[in-house]
Amino acid sequence: MTEPHDPLDDMSPQTLEASSVQPGEPQDLEEKLRRARAHIDCCEERFRLLFDQSRDAMMTLAPPSWKYTSGNERIMELFGVRSLEAFLKLEPWHVSPVTQPDGRTSEEKALEMIEKAMNDGSHFFEWTHQRVDGEPFPATVLLQRLGCEHHSFLLATVRDISEPVRARQALRESERMFATLVDNLPGFVYRCRNDAAWTAEFLSSGCLHVTGYPAEDFVRDRRRSLGDLILPTWRERVWTQCQEALARREQLQVEYPIRTASGEERWVWERGQGVFDADGTLLFLEGFVTDITERHRAQQERERLQAQLAHAQKLESIGRLAGGVAHDFNNMLGVILGHVELIRQRADLPGELQEDLADIQTAARRSADLTRQLLAFARRQTVTPVRLDLNGTIEGLVKMLARLIGENITLDWRPGPSVRPVRIDPSQIDQLLTNLCVNARDAISGVGTIAITTGEVLLDDAGCAGDPGCRPGPYTVLTVSDTGCGMDEAVLSQVFEPFFTSKAVGEGTGLGLSIVHGIVRQNGGFVQVESAPGAGAVFRVHLPVDLSDRVVPPAQEPSAAPGGGHETLLLVEDEPAVLKFTARVLSGAGYEVLAASTPGEALRIARVHPGPLQGMITDVLMPEMDGRTLAGKVRGLHPGIRCLFMSGYAEELITNQGILDGGVRFLQKPFTVAGLLAKVREALDAG
Repeated sequence: MTEPHDPLDDMSPQTLEASSVQPGEPQDLEEKLRRARAHIDCCEERFRLLFDQSRDAMMTLAPPSWKYTSGNERIMELFGVRSLEAFLKLEPWHVSPVTQPDGRTSEEKALEMIEKAMNDGSHFFEWTHQRVDGEPFPATVLLQRLGCEHHSFLLATVRDISEPVRARQALRESERMFATLVDNLPGFVYRCRNDAAWTAEFLSSGCLHVTGYPAEDFVRDRRRSLGDLILPTWRERVWTQCQEALARREQLQVEYPIRTASGEERWVWERGQGVFDADGTLLFLEGFVTDITERHRAQQERERLQAQLAHAQKLESIGRLAGGVAHDFNNMLGVILGHVELIRQRADLPGELQEDLADIQTAARRSADLTRQLLAFARRQTVTPVRLDLNGTIEGLVKMLARLIGENITLDWRPGPSVRPVRIDPSQIDQLLTNLCVNARDAISGVGTIAITTGEVLLDDAGCAGDPGCRPGPYTVLTVSDTGCGMDEAVLSQVFEPFFTSKAVGEGTGLGLSIVHGIVRQNGGFVQVESAPGAGAVFRVHLPVDLSDRVVPPAQEPSAAPGGGHETLLLVEDEPAVLKFTARVLSGAGYEVLAASTPGEALRIARVHPGPLQGMITDVLMPEMDGRTLAGKVRGLHPGIRCLFMSGYAEELITNQGILDGGVRFLQKPFTVAGLLAKVREALDAG
């Protein structure tokens, strides 16, 4: 089969010309003209069909006025005219605003575009047209020169590009918003290769704020790489985490330190992920990096404070245990020491038995010393603070301390000038210095030096930041340093732990520095320690300066047992052995003793006793009720009664971590016979 033949093809000028020269055919001019006109009409029909069916507005313009001479129906829709005839009456610049976006008049610029198209044959450009209702719209215009040399005209093709322009504007606005959002982020966005240097393809401007380097250093100039910012000790770790996340197709979240342009070490947080193509090939990495230095520091500080809190709670728990043990132990020691003292007063004892009793008494007193250390650590030691000249007190202890540390160690005592007083029990200064000097002595192998100095420092909030027990204000500082072996970080972290010791078995109890810590805390101070292996150790005890003028003289232990009396005493003690021994001592001194093993029994005796009660000696911690509550009830029955409290520790009778309430008479267990009788007499004779 052959293709269908279009007879119009035979009417082309080339066909007609060829037919005119074929030999043997008649030369009929009218026939040729007829065929040419038919061909022209066909071409015009084809052109008109294309002209009218175009989705663009098309019109012709004729010189020299360049008015519209024809157009298609799309013109009416595009320009909003009622008819094509109405449009053809307009000049080109009448369907445009007065001026174009560049500020030039539409008439001036339109004539320039026409001239260019006539000279070049065609010209394509963007133009702002205007509908007849005054609404402007963007368009593209293609001007094409048509016709012969002596009869040329222009064909204009106008296309409305409002939608593409709006899309382009929306894209620009989206890009602007994206750039604004990215640049305002507290960090920077990146796209980089997954190579060893993490070569950057894109970095937002926030890179300068985080790293100190402009983004151009990494992207355009490639003078630096992202990998170089990471501290060397962290690079392998970060690289490994990144590759593992990529292998799992998971997001990467990692924190690491970088070195900024200023040389400062800063911490950053990065969140990123791999971008893969359809075949699963990794194209690049995208993510976000922000500075978390302040958060990291805050986290470290929080962890440090949590560790301090846990340590303090641990010490408090052990302290409660130690205090409870000491309380019960003191009751037993009181019975042992008291009976030994009574037995040794007999003149008919053989010498060998006297020696045995002396050994028992010595061992019991050493045990009592140990319980005092436990109470000091637990901050349940009953103390009587006074306004104390620290330099003068230490001066009186120097000779004793020198004997304690031995002749091969030099004691260097350097009192600071104008050191203001502190408020503390003098016996606690003795305990502090003894324990610190013994600790320093044991750290020195062979010859060495222990230095004791005093001074004063004024601490503000910043100065107190590292010590939870510190309060801003003036502090007197007692410093004890040594030239010993020093301590490493592991030992330093446990230096105040009770029962912790770096000494060999049997060479230390591990309570010395715990006692120091407990005493200083009890008096509102804190301790700082500095040490390193081979560099000795420095302990700085900070005690608040006493800014008051109140003076409380310390109680004095009587040198000899005073005489007894004939008063009636109510004795309350829940430990049978202590009750029996105490009643025996008091009865032997001439007192009438009414003994009770419980508070309830004591109240019954107080109610039914026919005569007055001059005094009451009661334990502090007992079942049913404590000694203070019992004393209040008994005073309601016998208003003039004098009270003496006794305990292994006096937690219920003390305020401010161990300081005696005003007016309270207290006897610390274990006590001696002389101490008991003296305190009873003192309470009864008080006005």
